[in-house]
Amino acid sequence: MSSENNLSINSLTLRRRILLGLYLMPTREGMVIQNVDPSAPVAETDLRPGDRLKSVDGNKIGDTVTLLDWQRNLQQGQEVRLKVDRQEQEMCVSFYPGPVPLEEAEGANRNEYTDFTIDGVRLRSLFTYSSTADAGKDQSLPGVLILPGLGGTPCDHPGPGGLTRDIAQRLARQGALVMRYDQRGAGDSEGSIYADIDFLTEVEDAKKALEVLSKHPRCNSKNLHLVGLSLGGVIIPLAAGGNPQVKRVCMWGSLARPWVNYALENSLVQAKLRKFPKDHLVNVQNLCCLLWGLVAVTEMSGEDLLKNFPAFKELGLTEKYLNTKVLSFWRQLSRTNIKKAYEKCAFRLLALRGEYDAISHEQDLQSIVNAAQETGLKAAGKTISGIDHFCNAGSSMSDCFGRLLQGRLSYQPEPLLNLMTDWLLNTDFHTFVNRHNYTQSSKAWTVLL
Repeated sequence: MSSENNLSINSLTLRRRILLGLYLMPTREGMVIQNVDPSAPVAETDLRPGDRLKSVDGNKIGDTVTLLDWQRNLQQGQEVRLKVDRQEQEMCVSFYPGPVPLEEAEGANRNEYTDFTIDGVRLRSLFTYSSTADAGKDQSLPGVLILPGLGGTPCDHPGPGGLTRDIAQRLARQGALVMRYDQRGAGDSEGSIYADIDFLTEVEDAKKALEVLSKHPRCNSKNLHLVGLSLGGVIIPLAAGGNPQVKRVCMWGSLARPWVNYALENSLVQAKLRKFPKDHLVNVQNLCCLLWGLVAVTEMSGEDLLKNFPAFKELGLTEKYLNTKVLSFWRQLSRTNIKKAYEKCAFRLLALRGEYDAISHEQDLQSIVNAAQETGLKAAGKTISGIDHFCNAGSSMSDCFGRLLQGRLSYQPEPLLNLMTDWLLNTDFHTFVNRHNYTQSSKAWTVLL
């Protein structure tokens, strides 16, 4: 897997991104402020949740990609001028944003910022490990690579609710070497926002990041693990690629099931959030099925899709949204043979879901089960063990969705973090099973041959 021509480890050379301090949501009325970071300079302005962003430095910002692209060009010390609408009253504010602070390691942990280069593109990486670990005494550590979900969230995202940070710091305290990285075009990494990345590129980047982890001086290269959040859970078997050094993996989130199913369900959730009439939801479901079917089996462009099926505009789709890169991403993902990837793997698997996944579903693990079962006869001598653990057993999607709308959906990862840590770092598989009362007769436990 090693290739000296396209992968190299560098010292810290990437410029730190600037913290705008505003969290915005795209709506039909434009970009609306959801929250203001109290630790950022923007908090000293009069901006508050509910304000609608009209322009930034005189430029109209109507979508997230345009905002992120503009933000990446911000320089430290540059004044930012915003124009917002508050209850039909126009306001102008200005402030000087600063760089995002580096993540502080917890307790005895250390954070080691660096970057690596793939095909000339530099990606920010962050290693976390306990300062009590002494690699000089040949105490090499099990390596854990965290694969992010869709959307390009920075690996050291500031503020509360940083799941990747929680996972990394927890595993480091328990004796692991944890690696995170910013995807192309995200965080501090190079690359255009959502433009230079496709699904297959994400898979290849994950494979090479795994190689970088294995070469770290503190890593036991024969004891590697993967944690996939949301879309990262789909990439896990592809990134493992039959690598016998990958011992255990953990999927966290609702994308363990087929992507198209998730996309259809998510579209319905979005329709409900937009308060579409109930009789309109069936039409949304039918349009989504048609759209994903066309994306998967045809080569139609975004222009052709909207021209031949103008009803897609009811889903809020535009040619900009259905650009070449976006369609290429979905097509690659929909045509990926996950079964074939499982056939090459021999790891043990833990799939986690909890209240934090607003659109979780009881069948999240079913695609994994089916794929492993269908390839099991071909994978002679290999065993994939899977556990699907629910943070709140019996919570249906409709129940989660109801709590979401009522503001009662809370981020409570502690039980799952404890379970995942024990799973990845417990060397005795049977001890783990017995400790958590899993048996082959248990509904949540499946051994696949």
